[in-house]
Amino acid sequence: PRHLVFHPPRDLAYLVGELDGVVRVLERDRESGGLKQRASHPTTESAQPSAAAIHLHPSGRVLAVSERSDSTLCFFNVGADGTLSFARRGAAGGMTPREFAFDPSGRWLIVGRQDSDLGAVHAIDPLTGLPTGIAREFACGSPVCLQF
Repeated sequence: PRHLVFHPPRDLAYLVGELDGVVRVLERDRESGGLKQRASHPTTESAQPSAAAIHLHPSGRVLAVSERSDSTLCFFNVGADGTLSFARRGAAGGMTPREFAFDPSGRWLIVGRQDSDLGAVHAIDPLTGLPTGIAREFACGSPVCLQF
């Protein structure tokens, strides 16, 4: 396991495995706090996955994962019941996207690309919650953590 994010109104968590590049949908038992796997979804077609971060868009309708092995971001649509469906995979615009963060308004996605020594600001489509392209890049050393 690499990172875990909880779905705010649901008793669900999404866990990404660093070495297998798989997102697991986990159901939380309110009484015990235990987690039970409900589904799993690959984030890459790479033979050697290296998933890094996982975050929900502020709307709760999109889940995103950064994949270092092929320098991509993988997006899933989140259904009303918390189920995931693959939306798209796309280039992060630089090498080794390690961390990323949605801004609180949901209009922007900032990606730290560790081996490019660059960050990128992606515009987000307000209807889909998916990025539309890089709006701006900025130098930032080897970014490993981004937070609003």
